[in-house]
Amino acid sequence: RKVGTTVYYSICDDATLEICQRVCGRVMNGLLD
Repeated sequence: RKVGTTVYYSICDDATLEICQRVCGRVMNGLLD
């Protein structure tokens, strides 16, 4: 299971990072506001 998860994140790493940055940015902006 752990190996499968690692492979999944490796494949979706770039997309996940981009989405995470956008979400984290919105959350941080919301907290700062």
